[in-house]
Amino acid sequence: MNQQGGINGRKLVLLKCDDGGDMTRAVACYQKMKSQVFMFMPSETWLTEIAHQYVDRDKVPMMTWGWFLSEFTDPYMFPCHANGEHEAVAETNWVLAHKQIKTAGIVYLNVTEDINAANASAKILEDHGVKVVQKIPQEWDSPDESQHVLALRVANPDIVFGFSWPGPNAKLLHDADEQHWAPANGYYLNHLTLDPGYGPVYGSYIKGKVTAITSFVYPPDAAPGNSFWEMITKNFGGYNLEGLRWKYAAGHHVTQGSVACMRIAFNVLKELGPNPTRAAFIDYLESHQFDSGMGIVMRWPKGNHNMDPYAYNREYLYQWVDSTVAGPGGNGGYDEQRILPDPVYRPEIEPCKSPKVEECRPMQEPGSILHGAGLYYHDQPYYN
Repeated sequence: MNQQGGINGRKLVLLKCDDGGDMTRAVACYQKMKSQVFMFMPSETWLTEIAHQYVDRDKVPMMTWGWFLSEFTDPYMFPCHANGEHEAVAETNWVLAHKQIKTAGIVYLNVTEDINAANASAKILEDHGVKVVQKIPQEWDSPDESQHVLALRVANPDIVFGFSWPGPNAKLLHDADEQHWAPANGYYLNHLTLDPGYGPVYGSYIKGKVTAITSFVYPPDAAPGNSFWEMITKNFGGYNLEGLRWKYAAGHHVTQGSVACMRIAFNVLKELGPNPTRAAFIDYLESHQFDSGMGIVMRWPKGNHNMDPYAYNREYLYQWVDSTVAGPGGNGGYDEQRILPDPVYRPEIEPCKSPKVEECRPMQEPGSILHGAGLYYHDQPYYN
């Protein structure tokens, strides 16, 4: 953006503060930066769970990573990714509609949001007559997951749901591979399992066995956001990080949301002119819709940023496959293949009734401000 002259003739300055995953440090970072910045951009930080009193007091707009459900109810937070509990509901309902299962196992990270996701999934399964035969909490720093795999083997569920993080997931999948066990209907995991580049970390065991839900259409599916992705990767990220070959180095799900929201912020600031205010910025965000360029129309209606239809009501399913299955140019032998129909959190309020979101509306460049006809999924109003 700065190479193109900035916004309305003003160059952008990015300030950073590393909280080290510590909430006390996160608050200190916020207090240090709040008067130095116009707004906060999405990042992976626990700050968004505890910062509500601060941003409400200081009236600082904060675009967030969307991990905590409370972010969707804060008038100064603008989530750029789906909430984990909601996506657990969408994925569980999708499985019940498309798989014949009688038993299920659930593994989850022992933190509030993943506990909520696991409980929501378990309730839906039990309400539909599916017995949850194992419900296993994981820890960030577990040395291995062999005992959890053994517990799953003994229970032998038809399917395993997972609401966890990459480290525990990788250990679970490797230990399951070593014990030569897999659920008959595979694993259905959360968005953290799909980040491009993780294939070599998980190993060949995942191919055809692991499916996961995510907020955005992923490469190699054609979308304006994914084309932008390739440009970012080639020009700035490179294809090799930490010794791993990444087809889309910038493809991390939080990065997808961050890029979409950065583009939104830039376009809104252009509209507001050379002297924007935080209040005007917030008002514009709350009165317009924006295309992520990757399937999701982002919206934060004034008075309720979680107003139906929830912006991430429709998400996307991908299964890990060999790169030769998904097409040429795979990710070091690994790639992800779209599974249809798209999962939907609440079908009764979903404007797009087609199995695939691309059949309802053309996607525009990331951050595009939607006006007029752009507000519609062909014949249904999206913004009331």
